[in-house]
Amino acid sequence: MLPKRSDVRMPLLKLLLAQGGRARPKDLYDPLAKQFKLTAQDLAQTCGGGSKWQAYVRGARDEMVEWGLIHPATPQFHGIWQLTPEGAQAAQAGRIDKKRRAKA
Repeated sequence: MLPKRSDVRMPLLKLLLAQGGRARPKDLYDPLAKQFKLTAQDLAQTCGGGSKWQAYVRGARDEMVEWGLIHPATPQFHGIWQLTPEGAQAAQAGRIDKKRRAKA
């Protein structure tokens, strides 16, 4: 069973931090799936012709872009997800400030 997208946020931030603050999405999907102990059946689920799991992770990332925790896609960050300083602080603290979420 796939976790809620909200449950993916902090593990994603922490994994990005552990990888030096930036990584390619393809390098994040499998380690996160292992953290959540997803089965082959879980990973085989599709949504709109693609992986439902990857869509969940991208959705969590998109929310955190809106909150200023991950840099938005730009030519500088094309194909790379990179923490902002605020995202690194949230990962280190192990929590996302509710005020930040409310601003988005």
